[in-house]
Amino acid sequence: MSVPLRIIVRRIPWPTLAERPERSGLRLRWDALDETGALLAASTEWPLADGALALVRRGVDPDALVAMRHEGAPFDSFEPIPLRVPAKIGARRAVEAERVVKRLRGSRHREGIVETAQTGGADANADNAASIPGFRKRQEVRS
Repeated sequence: MSVPLRIIVRRIPWPTLAERPERSGLRLRWDALDETGALLAASTEWPLADGALALVRRGVDPDALVAMRHEGAPFDSFEPIPLRVPAKIGARRAVEAERVVKRLRGSRHREGIVETAQTGGADANADNAASIPGFRKRQEVRS
């Protein structure tokens, strides 16, 4: 059996109570590193999946075995698995995150156009509005 690749995970410290007294929504975050210490994924809740996706994007064979190890631990967290397994989860997460970002950007953009139209001011967003699917810039007809 070949030596597996290792994704080393380093826990990002929690903010102190003085920095963030409200704890709701706070989640553990990790940095995913390769064995040389190079950063694969920063501040992620899913270090194995995101680190594996980064390795595949760097050209590592998807059938290579990978294991995860916490920084400073003398042993791996589980038996090695094919890199394609966690990379597939990471790819799904990346696609969903991209959809969310596009949705948020689109809604903010449209809100700006509506606010400008409601205030009766000049449409400062007219050039950007052309990027919205189905939006047509109104042309003035002069006689």
